[in-house]
Amino acid sequence: MDWLLLVLCGLALFGARDALGLARFGDRKLVALHAAATLATCCILGALADQISREQAQALLRNSAFWVPALIIHVGLWFAFQRAKRESRSATWPARLFAIPAPLLVYSLGGASWFTLLNSNLPGPAAGAAVGAVYAATVLGAARVLRSRRSGAEDRRKALDLGASANLAAFLLLPLHQESSESRLSTYVVDWAETGVALGATTLLVGASFLLNRWKSA
Repeated sequence: MDWLLLVLCGLALFGARDALGLARFGDRKLVALHAAATLATCCILGALADQISREQAQALLRNSAFWVPALIIHVGLWFAFQRAKRESRSATWPARLFAIPAPLLVYSLGGASWFTLLNSNLPGPAAGAAVGAVYAATVLGAARVLRSRRSGAEDRRKALDLGASANLAAFLLLPLHQESSESRLSTYVVDWAETGVALGATTLLVGASFLLNRWKSA
């Protein structure tokens, strides 16, 4: 799977998760926490991108010490979202789940930061901050559009369903990156046929997972 495609999938998938979560659970504290976590993560990623070579980054991402824990974290987040759906009386700790930078999101923000660094004159932390600011602004803007004044328990459950589905999709998407050849990782060439299939499969996966979660909670 092309690295650029995985970056775009991660940004779209978790951008949707975060936007709906902030729309349904959003208060000033959660919005501030989400923005701070995103900007801090991106600044660190930008600084790292400025310090290590592309070959070192590729070796790190292919190392099982990186992606196996990432899969485990996504499974843990999936369980956390599932449990949060049963905590209908408490809207405090489930809301904080949407401010956690999940591994696939971190990977995607890191890829976007590296791409920005490579194609601009910005220093590493500034490139990361620019990516974080754009992502956070997009998510907050979408959340504002989606926000409903009468956001009840059922609306919050739908947001948690999407959160669980996003982590399940990430768990299945991350291993696909290990099959990419090194030459494809080092270029910007995207196989558009594969792109369409992968995006279609991801959409179906998220949709099926969402519907399954809704059916189980009905």
